[in-house]
Amino acid sequence: MELYKQRLLYPSLSRRRWVWETNKILDMKIPDNVATFITNTFDRLSFEVVSALVVLSCFGASADISLIQVLEKEIEQPLIAPLDDAVAHSVLGKRNGKFYFMHDKLQEAAYSKMKPEERCLHHNRYGLALGFVAVRERDDRLLLTAVTQINQGGPQAVIDDEQAVVVANLNLDSGKKAMYMSDFFAAHSFFDHGISYLRLRREHWNEHYDLSLELFNLAAKCAFMNAEHDSLKMLTDQIMHNAKCFEDKFQAISVTVTLLNWSGNVPAAVELIRTTLSSLDEELPLAVTPTVVKKHLDNTKKQLALLTDDTLLSYLTMVDPSKLFAVQLLVK
Repeated sequence: MELYKQRLLYPSLSRRRWVWETNKILDMKIPDNVATFITNTFDRLSFEVVSALVVLSCFGASADISLIQVLEKEIEQPLIAPLDDAVAHSVLGKRNGKFYFMHDKLQEAAYSKMKPEERCLHHNRYGLALGFVAVRERDDRLLLTAVTQINQGGPQAVIDDEQAVVVANLNLDSGKKAMYMSDFFAAHSFFDHGISYLRLRREHWNEHYDLSLELFNLAAKCAFMNAEHDSLKMLTDQIMHNAKCFEDKFQAISVTVTLLNWSGNVPAAVELIRTTLSSLDEELPLAVTPTVVKKHLDNTKKQLALLTDDTLLSYLTMVDPSKLFAVQLLVK
């Protein structure tokens, strides 16, 4: 490509073949490595083009043109025109609605133009700019892209506690959407990142209790689905330690019982169910024998025989959370 640009290799219409300047090519100084060669290419580009390439490099090897258009408007920096110039210089390609680097080394070279300590700030800035648009326009796809970009910046890029809570909430929303798509690995990553932003404050369980509880509960569900048992135990331990009331421990207890059952530790699952039901003032028989089971079934049948269908249908739905949870445990 570089030989073509310098007219040292070009097609000849008269000869109907490629021709080249052998002596000039031999006199060229060959760079020690590809990175140096690419850097020389960048040096011939304008500052505006290089700046746009740096922005694009934060999104990986390629990015949708529509996304770049949104970002250009939000950060008030020329992007589309400079990237089109980069296409003309064969640094980028443009196809199927995307800008893409012609080689991964080109993307790496653009990314290296940022100081290592500043990269997190760039990711954070672009992610937040896109995130606010995604929330405003209810664009789920853009939201996932935006939050992924924010998370590449990490907690070290957050400027204050208020922004940390905003980002934690964005991760919560993104995780829920990933769960809806049954992508529990991505969801767990979003919830885990959300927790990492909250942990910038030691008192997050007191200051942002509802957000903390929801992030930990959903992360525990994903850890269970992903068979990440060590992570699950750590999350449920945190919930059990910090939950303000017994009802807020229900999800953690439920997923732990299921895990114990699935892992074959049925006695431990039964014991956890027994102690939990006892806390709810619901006692299990000390010994469950066929005789005891028959006694309870006969008693239930007698009570139901006294009620008509209309009477049963007229009963209100159970709403007591403790009773509902007790039923859930008994089903397990």
